[in-house]
Amino acid sequence: MGILIIGTILVWIILLLLKVFVWGLSFNDLLDDITANILGILPPLLIFNFAYEKLTQDISAIEMSEQITETLMSDPETIALFTKEQRQGFINSTISSLVDKRACAMVQGALDPYLTAEATYNIRSYFDYNIQLLHDIPKNDIFNPADYFYLAETLQYNIYYLNDESVEDLPSNFYAGFFFDNENLDYALRTGKEKPGCEEQIPYIFRENLKIKQEDLDKIIALSPQELNDFFNSFIKLKIKIDNEPAEILKITADELGIKVLFHSNHLLNKECHSVRILFHMVQLWNSEFQVALSDPTYSPKIQLSYQPDKMKVEMYSFFSDSIESSIGNALEKDHGMYNVIVTNKWIYPMSGMVFAIKKI
Repeated sequence: MGILIIGTILVWIILLLLKVFVWGLSFNDLLDDITANILGILPPLLIFNFAYEKLTQDISAIEMSEQITETLMSDPETIALFTKEQRQGFINSTISSLVDKRACAMVQGALDPYLTAEATYNIRSYFDYNIQLLHDIPKNDIFNPADYFYLAETLQYNIYYLNDESVEDLPSNFYAGFFFDNENLDYALRTGKEKPGCEEQIPYIFRENLKIKQEDLDKIIALSPQELNDFFNSFIKLKIKIDNEPAEILKITADELGIKVLFHSNHLLNKECHSVRILFHMVQLWNSEFQVALSDPTYSPKIQLSYQPDKMKVEMYSFFSDSIESSIGNALEKDHGMYNVIVTNKWIYPMSGMVFAIKKI
Protein backbone atom coordinates (compact mmCIF):
# COMPACT_ATOMS: atom_id res chain seq x y z
CA MET A 1 0.00 0.00 0.00
CA GLY A 2 2.86 2.44 0.88
CA ILE A 3 4.70 1.71 -2.37
CA LEU A 4 1.55 2.46 -4.34
CA ILE A 5 1.14 5.86 -2.63
CA ILE A 6 4.80 6.82 -3.21
CA GLY A 7 4.59 5.76 -6.85
CA THR A 8 1.45 7.83 -7.37
CA ILE A 9 3.11 10.95 -5.88
CA LEU A 10 6.21 10.52 -8.10
CA VAL A 11 4.09 10.20 -11.25
CA TRP A 12 2.13 13.31 -10.21
CA ILE A 13 5.37 15.33 -9.68
CA ILE A 14 6.76 14.21 -13.06
CA LEU A 15 3.58 15.29 -14.82
CA LEU A 16 3.76 18.71 -13.11
CA LEU A 17 7.36 19.19 -14.23
CA LEU A 18 6.45 18.26 -17.80
CA LYS A 19 3.65 20.81 -17.82
CA VAL A 20 5.96 23.60 -16.59
CA PHE A 21 9.19 22.94 -18.47
CA VAL A 22 8.05 21.14 -21.62
CA TRP A 23 4.61 22.54 -22.31
CA GLY A 24 5.40 26.03 -20.87
CA LEU A 25 2.48 26.18 -18.42
CA SER A 26 2.53 29.39 -16.32
CA PHE A 27 2.49 29.29 -12.53
CA ASN A 28 -1.07 30.71 -12.34
CA ASP A 29 -2.35 28.17 -14.87
CA LEU A 30 -0.54 25.41 -12.98
CA LEU A 31 -2.12 26.52 -9.69
CA ASP A 32 -5.58 26.59 -11.30
CA ASP A 33 -4.99 23.12 -12.74
CA ILE A 34 -3.90 21.71 -9.35
CA THR A 35 -6.87 23.37 -7.59
CA ALA A 36 -9.33 21.96 -10.14
CA ASN A 37 -7.86 18.49 -9.79
CA ILE A 38 -8.01 18.63 -5.98
CA LEU A 39 -11.61 19.85 -6.02
CA GLY A 40 -12.52 17.10 -8.45
CA ILE A 41 -10.92 14.26 -6.50
CA LEU A 42 -11.54 15.42 -2.92
CA PRO A 43 -15.28 14.59 -2.57
CA PRO A 44 -14.92 11.01 -3.85
CA LEU A 45 -11.80 10.60 -1.71
CA LEU A 46 -13.60 11.75 1.42
CA ILE A 47 -16.59 9.54 0.69
CA PHE A 48 -14.30 6.57 0.06
CA ASN A 49 -12.37 7.26 3.26
CA PHE A 50 -15.52 7.38 5.41
CA ALA A 51 -16.96 4.27 3.74
CA TYR A 52 -13.68 2.37 4.13
CA GLU A 53 -13.39 3.29 7.80
CA LYS A 54 -16.99 2.24 8.48
CA LEU A 55 -16.50 -1.04 6.60
CA THR A 56 -13.28 -1.90 8.43
CA GLN A 57 -14.93 -1.10 11.77
CA ASP A 58 -17.87 -3.39 10.96
CA ILE A 59 -15.55 -6.19 9.82
CA SER A 60 -13.42 -5.80 12.96
CA ALA A 61 -16.55 -5.86 15.12
CA ILE A 62 -17.81 -9.00 13.38
CA GLU A 63 -14.42 -10.72 13.72
CA MET A 64 -14.21 -9.74 17.38
CA SER A 65 -17.75 -10.97 17.98
CA GLU A 66 -16.94 -14.28 16.28
CA GLN A 67 -13.80 -14.66 18.39
CA ILE A 68 -15.74 -13.94 21.58
CA THR A 69 -18.50 -16.36 20.57
CA GLU A 70 -15.97 -19.07 19.67
CA THR A 71 -14.26 -18.60 23.04
CA LEU A 72 -17.55 -18.81 24.92
CA MET A 73 -18.78 -21.80 22.96
CA SER A 74 -15.58 -23.84 23.23
CA ASP A 75 -14.08 -22.93 26.61
CA PRO A 76 -16.14 -23.93 29.69
CA GLU A 77 -13.53 -22.34 31.97
CA THR A 78 -14.18 -18.96 30.37
CA ILE A 79 -17.94 -19.37 30.72
CA ALA A 80 -17.47 -20.31 34.39
CA LEU A 81 -16.04 -16.82 35.04
CA PHE A 82 -19.49 -15.28 34.50
CA THR A 83 -22.14 -15.16 37.21
CA LYS A 84 -24.86 -17.79 37.41
CA GLU A 85 -27.42 -15.25 36.18
CA GLN A 86 -25.24 -14.33 33.18
CA ARG A 87 -24.74 -17.96 32.25
CA GLN A 88 -28.45 -18.63 32.60
CA GLY A 89 -29.15 -15.62 30.38
CA PHE A 90 -26.71 -16.97 27.80
CA ILE A 91 -28.50 -20.33 27.81
CA ASN A 92 -31.93 -18.69 27.52
CA SER A 93 -30.76 -16.50 24.62
CA THR A 94 -29.33 -19.52 22.84
CA ILE A 95 -32.59 -21.46 23.31
CA SER A 96 -34.60 -18.48 22.01
CA SER A 97 -32.47 -18.43 18.85
CA LEU A 98 -33.10 -22.14 18.20
CA VAL A 99 -36.79 -22.71 18.94
CA ASP A 100 -40.12 -20.97 18.56
CA LYS A 101 -40.65 -18.35 21.29
CA ARG A 102 -43.79 -20.20 22.41
CA ALA A 103 -41.71 -23.31 23.10
CA CYS A 104 -38.82 -21.45 24.73
CA ALA A 105 -40.24 -21.60 28.28
CA MET A 106 -41.02 -25.30 27.87
CA VAL A 107 -37.44 -26.11 26.80
CA GLN A 108 -36.03 -24.01 29.66
CA GLY A 109 -38.29 -25.87 32.09
CA ALA A 110 -37.08 -29.22 30.79
CA LEU A 111 -33.46 -28.17 31.39
CA ASP A 112 -33.97 -26.65 34.84
CA PRO A 113 -33.82 -29.94 36.83
CA TYR A 114 -30.39 -30.65 35.35
CA LEU A 115 -29.00 -27.10 35.60
CA THR A 116 -29.89 -26.45 39.23
CA ALA A 117 -26.80 -26.81 41.39
CA GLU A 118 -28.80 -28.23 44.29
CA ALA A 119 -30.36 -30.98 42.17
CA THR A 120 -29.19 -34.57 42.57
CA TYR A 121 -29.74 -37.03 39.74
CA ASN A 122 -28.11 -39.99 38.05
CA ILE A 123 -27.43 -40.78 34.41
CA ARG A 124 -26.84 -44.10 32.70
CA SER A 125 -24.30 -44.12 29.88
CA TYR A 126 -24.92 -47.80 29.06
CA PHE A 127 -28.09 -49.87 29.44
CA ASP A 128 -28.70 -53.44 28.27
CA TYR A 129 -31.83 -55.26 29.46
CA ASN A 130 -32.63 -58.85 28.46
CA ILE A 131 -35.95 -60.46 29.43
CA GLN A 132 -36.91 -64.06 28.71
CA LEU A 133 -40.50 -65.28 29.14
CA LEU A 134 -41.06 -69.00 29.73
CA HIS A 135 -44.36 -70.88 29.86
CA ASP A 136 -43.39 -73.38 32.55
CA ILE A 137 -42.30 -72.45 36.06
CA PRO A 138 -39.97 -74.52 38.27
CA LYS A 139 -41.51 -76.89 40.79
CA ASN A 140 -42.28 -75.12 44.08
CA ASP A 141 -44.67 -75.15 47.06
CA ILE A 142 -46.10 -71.64 46.62
CA PHE A 143 -47.13 -70.88 43.04
CA ASN A 144 -49.66 -72.81 40.95
CA PRO A 145 -48.13 -73.49 37.48
CA ALA A 146 -51.51 -72.88 35.84
CA ASP A 147 -51.62 -69.26 37.09
CA TYR A 148 -48.12 -68.05 36.25
CA PHE A 149 -45.40 -67.81 33.62
CA TYR A 150 -41.69 -67.48 34.42
CA LEU A 151 -39.36 -64.54 33.83
CA ALA A 152 -35.57 -64.68 33.57
CA GLU A 153 -33.99 -61.21 33.55
CA THR A 154 -30.48 -59.82 33.05
CA LEU A 155 -29.89 -56.10 33.46
CA GLN A 156 -26.54 -54.37 32.93
CA TYR A 157 -25.84 -50.64 33.04
CA ASN A 158 -23.21 -48.01 33.84
CA ILE A 159 -24.41 -45.25 36.15
CA TYR A 160 -23.00 -41.85 37.09
CA TYR A 161 -24.18 -40.48 40.45
CA LEU A 162 -24.21 -36.70 39.92
CA ASN A 163 -24.83 -35.74 43.53
CA ASP A 164 -23.27 -33.13 45.75
CA GLU A 165 -19.70 -34.13 46.72
CA SER A 166 -20.76 -34.56 50.34
CA VAL A 167 -23.32 -37.21 49.33
CA GLU A 168 -22.05 -40.75 48.91
CA ASP A 169 -22.97 -42.12 45.49
CA LEU A 170 -23.64 -45.87 45.79
CA PRO A 171 -23.11 -46.98 49.41
CA SER A 172 -21.90 -50.40 50.51
CA ASN A 173 -25.40 -51.37 51.70
CA PHE A 174 -28.40 -51.11 49.40
CA TYR A 175 -31.79 -52.72 48.78
CA ALA A 176 -33.40 -54.61 45.94
CA GLY A 177 -37.20 -54.61 46.10
CA PHE A 178 -40.11 -56.57 44.63
CA PHE A 179 -43.20 -54.43 45.24
CA PHE A 180 -46.70 -55.90 45.43
CA ASP A 181 -48.63 -52.75 44.45
CA ASN A 182 -47.94 -50.20 41.71
CA GLU A 183 -48.19 -47.21 44.05
CA ASN A 184 -45.16 -48.25 46.09
CA LEU A 185 -43.30 -49.36 42.96
CA ASP A 186 -43.86 -45.98 41.31
CA TYR A 187 -42.74 -44.13 44.45
CA ALA A 188 -39.60 -46.27 44.73
CA LEU A 189 -38.75 -45.72 41.06
CA ARG A 190 -39.01 -41.95 41.41
CA THR A 191 -37.45 -41.43 44.84
CA GLY A 192 -35.40 -44.53 45.68
CA LYS A 193 -37.37 -44.91 48.94
CA GLU A 194 -39.69 -47.68 50.03
CA LYS A 195 -42.80 -45.57 50.68
CA PRO A 196 -43.86 -42.01 51.59
CA GLY A 197 -42.69 -41.09 55.08
CA CYS A 198 -39.91 -43.68 55.09
CA GLU A 199 -36.89 -42.25 56.92
CA GLU A 200 -34.47 -45.05 56.08
CA GLN A 201 -31.44 -43.72 54.19
CA ILE A 202 -30.45 -46.99 52.48
CA PRO A 203 -31.30 -46.59 48.78
CA TYR A 204 -32.89 -49.03 46.34
CA ILE A 205 -30.65 -50.08 43.46
CA PHE A 206 -33.35 -52.25 41.90
CA ARG A 207 -37.17 -52.18 41.99
CA GLU A 208 -39.48 -54.70 40.32
CA ASN A 209 -43.23 -55.19 40.28
CA LEU A 210 -44.41 -58.35 42.07
CA LYS A 211 -47.50 -59.47 40.14
CA ILE A 212 -48.72 -62.45 42.15
CA LYS A 213 -51.92 -63.36 43.97
CA GLN A 214 -52.49 -62.01 47.47
CA GLU A 215 -52.85 -65.56 48.81
CA ASP A 216 -49.41 -66.45 47.39
CA LEU A 217 -47.84 -63.35 48.93
CA ASP A 218 -49.38 -64.43 52.25
CA LYS A 219 -47.67 -67.83 51.85
CA ILE A 220 -44.31 -66.09 51.36
CA ILE A 221 -44.89 -63.84 54.39
CA ALA A 222 -45.71 -66.93 56.51
CA LEU A 223 -42.34 -68.57 55.74
CA SER A 224 -39.77 -68.76 58.49
CA PRO A 225 -36.53 -66.76 57.96
CA GLN A 226 -34.68 -69.91 56.90
CA GLU A 227 -37.50 -71.04 54.60
CA LEU A 228 -37.64 -67.56 53.06
CA ASN A 229 -33.90 -67.61 52.40
CA ASP A 230 -34.11 -71.09 50.86
CA PHE A 231 -37.06 -70.09 48.67
CA PHE A 232 -35.36 -66.88 47.55
CA ASN A 233 -32.00 -68.48 46.75
CA SER A 234 -33.44 -71.49 44.95
CA PHE A 235 -36.36 -69.86 43.09
CA ILE A 236 -35.67 -66.13 42.57
CA LYS A 237 -31.87 -66.47 42.45
CA LEU A 238 -31.19 -62.73 42.61
CA LYS A 239 -27.52 -61.93 41.95
CA ILE A 240 -26.01 -58.42 41.89
CA LYS A 241 -22.50 -57.32 40.95
CA ILE A 242 -21.13 -53.79 41.42
CA ASP A 243 -17.97 -53.05 39.41
CA ASN A 244 -17.68 -56.82 38.90
CA GLU A 245 -17.74 -57.40 42.70
CA PRO A 246 -20.49 -59.85 43.82
CA ALA A 247 -22.79 -58.36 46.45
CA GLU A 248 -23.74 -60.41 49.52
CA ILE A 249 -27.30 -60.83 50.80
CA LEU A 250 -27.55 -59.67 54.41
CA LYS A 251 -31.29 -59.94 55.04
CA ILE A 252 -34.49 -60.88 53.24
CA THR A 253 -37.81 -59.43 54.45
CA ALA A 254 -41.34 -60.23 53.22
CA ASP A 255 -44.39 -58.18 54.25
CA GLU A 256 -47.59 -56.73 52.80
CA LEU A 257 -45.51 -54.40 50.55
CA GLY A 258 -43.62 -57.27 48.93
CA ILE A 259 -40.09 -58.67 49.24
CA LYS A 260 -37.13 -56.52 50.29
CA VAL A 261 -33.52 -57.73 50.09
CA LEU A 262 -30.63 -55.97 51.84
CA PHE A 263 -27.25 -56.34 50.09
CA HIS A 264 -23.68 -55.50 51.06
CA SER A 265 -20.99 -54.85 48.45
CA ASN A 266 -17.24 -54.28 48.73
CA HIS A 267 -17.05 -52.07 45.66
CA LEU A 268 -14.88 -48.94 45.72
CA LEU A 269 -16.91 -45.96 46.95
CA ASN A 270 -17.07 -42.44 45.51
CA LYS A 271 -16.10 -43.46 41.99
CA GLU A 272 -17.12 -41.34 39.03
CA CYS A 273 -19.04 -44.26 37.53
CA HIS A 274 -20.21 -47.72 38.60
CA SER A 275 -21.09 -50.75 36.49
CA VAL A 276 -24.08 -52.75 37.71
CA ARG A 277 -25.16 -56.26 36.72
CA ILE A 278 -28.41 -57.81 38.03
CA LEU A 279 -29.75 -61.32 37.35
CA PHE A 280 -32.91 -62.90 38.77
CA HIS A 281 -35.98 -65.06 38.11
CA MET A 282 -39.60 -64.40 39.06
CA VAL A 283 -43.12 -65.58 38.27
CA GLN A 284 -45.89 -63.33 36.96
CA LEU A 285 -49.62 -63.84 36.54
CA TRP A 286 -50.89 -64.69 33.09
CA ASN A 287 -52.80 -61.99 31.18
CA SER A 288 -50.88 -59.17 32.83
CA GLU A 289 -48.38 -56.50 31.75
CA PHE A 290 -44.63 -56.33 32.16
CA GLN A 291 -43.24 -52.80 32.29
CA VAL A 292 -39.74 -51.54 31.48
CA ALA A 293 -39.39 -48.02 32.91
CA LEU A 294 -36.27 -45.85 32.64
CA SER A 295 -36.09 -43.92 35.91
CA ASP A 296 -32.82 -42.09 35.05
CA PRO A 297 -31.67 -40.28 31.88
CA THR A 298 -30.27 -43.12 29.78
CA TYR A 299 -28.12 -43.07 26.65
CA SER A 300 -28.89 -45.47 23.77
CA PRO A 301 -30.70 -48.19 25.75
CA LYS A 302 -30.96 -51.73 24.41
CA ILE A 303 -33.99 -53.78 25.44
CA GLN A 304 -34.62 -57.34 24.26
CA LEU A 305 -37.58 -59.53 25.16
CA SER A 306 -37.92 -63.12 23.93
CA TYR A 307 -40.89 -65.44 24.43
CA GLN A 308 -42.48 -68.70 23.27
CA PRO A 309 -44.94 -67.67 20.53
CA ASP A 310 -46.62 -71.07 20.43
CA LYS A 311 -47.55 -70.76 24.11
CA MET A 312 -48.13 -67.05 24.66
CA LYS A 313 -49.05 -63.82 22.86
CA VAL A 314 -47.00 -60.68 23.55
CA GLU A 315 -47.74 -57.13 22.36
CA MET A 316 -45.50 -54.11 23.01
CA TYR A 317 -46.68 -50.54 23.75
CA SER A 318 -43.99 -47.88 24.19
CA PHE A 319 -44.28 -44.53 25.97
CA PHE A 320 -41.44 -42.46 24.57
CA SER A 321 -41.50 -38.93 23.11
CA ASP A 322 -42.52 -38.54 19.46
CA SER A 323 -38.92 -38.20 18.25
CA ILE A 324 -37.92 -41.36 20.10
CA GLU A 325 -41.03 -43.18 18.92
CA SER A 326 -39.89 -42.67 15.33
CA SER A 327 -36.50 -44.08 16.27
CA ILE A 328 -38.21 -47.03 17.96
CA GLY A 329 -40.14 -47.66 14.78
CA ASN A 330 -36.89 -47.85 12.85
CA ALA A 331 -34.98 -49.80 15.49
CA LEU A 332 -37.63 -52.35 16.44
CA GLU A 333 -36.97 -55.87 15.20
CA LYS A 334 -40.06 -57.96 15.80
CA ASP A 335 -39.00 -61.43 14.81
CA HIS A 336 -40.98 -64.51 15.64
CA GLY A 337 -40.84 -64.64 19.41
CA MET A 338 -38.61 -61.60 20.01
CA TYR A 339 -38.80 -57.85 20.51
CA ASN A 340 -35.43 -56.16 20.08
CA VAL A 341 -35.37 -52.39 20.67
CA ILE A 342 -32.18 -50.37 20.25
CA VAL A 343 -32.29 -46.58 20.50
CA THR A 344 -29.10 -45.31 18.85
CA ASN A 345 -27.22 -42.13 19.83
CA LYS A 346 -30.12 -40.60 21.78
CA TRP A 347 -30.78 -39.78 25.42
CA ILE A 348 -34.01 -41.15 26.89
CA TYR A 349 -35.49 -39.17 29.78
CA PRO A 350 -37.68 -40.42 32.67
CA MET A 351 -40.23 -41.68 32.89
CA SER A 352 -40.01 -43.42 29.53
CA GLY A 353 -40.16 -47.04 28.54
CA MET A 354 -42.52 -49.70 27.28
CA VAL A 355 -45.21 -52.11 28.38
CA PHE A 356 -45.50 -55.72 27.22
CA ALA A 357 -48.99 -57.25 27.40
CA ILE A 358 -48.66 -61.01 27.92
CA LYS A 359 -51.52 -63.45 27.32
CA LYS A 360 -51.68 -67.21 27.63
CA ILE A 361 -52.63 -69.10 24.48
